[in-house]
Order: sequence, then structure tokens, then C-alpha cells
Amino acid sequence: MVSAAPPIIDIHVHVASVDPATGCYISPRLYNSLIFRFLRWQLGIRSSDTPAEADRKFQKRFQGEIDGSRSVDRFLILALDSVYDSSGRQDLQSSTFYIPNDYIFNLCREDKRLLPGVSINPLRPDALDELERCRELGALLVKWLPNTQGFDPGNIRFKPFWRKLAEIGMPLLSHTGNEYSLKSMDQKLGDPARLKPVMEDGVTVIAAHGGGEGYLAGGYLKPFIKMLLDYPNLYADTSALCLPIRLPCLFGLLKHPEAHHKLIHGSDAPLPIDARAFIGRLSLAQIREFNRISSSIERDYRIKKALGFPDTVFTKGAEIILNQP
Repeated sequence: MVSAAPPIIDIHVHVASVDPATGCYISPRLYNSLIFRFLRWQLGIRSSDTPAEADRKFQKRFQGEIDGSRSVDRFLILALDSVYDSSGRQDLQSSTFYIPNDYIFNLCREDKRLLPGVSINPLRPDALDELERCRELGALLVKWLPNTQGFDPGNIRFKPFWRKLAEIGMPLLSHTGNEYSLKSMDQKLGDPARLKPVMEDGVTVIAAHGGGEGYLAGGYLKPFIKMLLDYPNLYADTSALCLPIRLPCLFGLLKHPEAHHKLIHGSDAPLPIDARAFIGRLSLAQIREFNRISSSIERDYRIKKALGFPDTVFTKGAEIILNQP
């Protein structure tokens, strides 16, 4: 009997809500930023729209993203915990973006194609309790964004948290490199080398954005490739690598086939992807074809396949997230 092919999973998909009734929060600064103004214009969101009306348009966009992706089977959607101060109190005023874990679980209950990725800032006093609660609800990984959430991922004070991750076998997806979309407290917190103590305690770590090499954050690629080969429990996702600012990382990883078995497909949707960034590497016919695709999830997948990423990159998520070899 021939076994079924593993599903293709996009392990890095973002959701958002602008309706306070959902428990989510977007700072006025982010909501009025250039990228959100562009998104609001695309969605036809007017300044006179109520939060509930604007939210319906956001959700329609998200539904179109996943419905329009013919090549990707499952979508791991990510929560984002807020900033916490040194005493462990939640600080929404210093947070740019807050997507609670329960919002993610609710979306996953409504659509079985969606998989839950939770976010737990280890500075919160109930971090271990929240990790256990999320595990019981079916969380498949924990997402950290240290630059924005304001903590050093390798700080020894978080050892109980990451040891619990290792004990229960839950992967950690941690942002690497600079953070360009949200407010950053300290860009140095995105250095992938800061994750070494976490891996040395046995946690499966997925470095988001391929280790973080970019036009404004150079110098990560060479040491990160060595880390990928040295640590059996380290992987990297390919999220946001089709954005112009992260192309050095994408092209750099393509030049290291010895590390391709450690890469996992992710898009960072709904960030906009434009195939014209690959003039000279893709044919004009391919660029026109890909830019006609309405779903940025599908467009990201098709571009990466055309650039030469092997099939293992697209099936690795099932192996690491769902334990489906």
C-alpha cells in the first residue's frame, strides 16, 4: 500500500482583528502606518467604518488568502503576545500588536485547515501555566518575537520555560534578524546566536525568516548556516524571504543545498509579495503568471518552487509540526 504524501503546510501565517470585541489590539501607530494604510485601501476600509465593519473586511481578505491557495494544504496561524514590564504586568501601551491565543484557537475550530501557533511572552508570570493550557487545547508550537516583545530569548531566567518546551516536545518558532513591520525595542535580540542555550537544552527551534540575513541586518548568514549544520534540533522557516529587504537571505540559502533539509516553508502572509522582485531569475511569463495569483500564500509558494527550493522544504512542516515523516 502506497502511503499518502505528507501535506504541504505554511507554518507562518498571520491573522489580525481590528475589533476590540475579539480581544485583539493594534496600536494606532501601526493601524495608520504605510503598510496598514495600503492594506485598508486594498480592502476598501473607510475611516467611517465601525471596528466590526472593518473587521469583516479583514476576515474576508484572510479567507481569500487561504481559499485562493491551491498548492498549500494547511495553514499554521500565529498568535502574538504583548509586551510585559519587568514586574510581569501586561503593557498594551508599549505593544504594537496583540493577538491572543484564544483568538487563534477560535479560528482553528471554525476551519480545520487552520493549525494553532500560540505566543507566550516568557516575562508573563503565568507563562508556564499558559503553556500547559495551550498544550491541552492543541497548540502545535510557540511563537516568540523578542525584538518586539522585549526580552532576550537566551536569558537564563527563561530556562524553566524552554525546558518545559523540551519536555513536552513543542517547537519554538522565534523571530530572527531585524523586525521591519512592528515597533522594535532592540534589534539585537533577533540575533539567532541568542537561541543557542535554548537548543542546548533540547528544544526544537525554528528560526523565522531563515536566520535573519537582510539588507539592513547583514552578517547572520554564514554563522547561521554553521548553526543549522551543527544543531540537529535547529531549523529555519522561509517566511518573508520573497520580500525585497530579505532577498539576501533567500538567495544565500539557495546557494547552500547542504542546509536545505533544515528549511521549512512559511510565507509570512498577508505581507504583499511581488514577483517583479525576481526579474532576471524568473522569466517574464512566470512573473506575469505569479502576479495574477490573488493569494499571497499561493504566490509565495509558486515563486519559491520556481526559484529551485526542493520539495523537502514544503513537506518538512508536516514532519516537524505534525510528526508526519
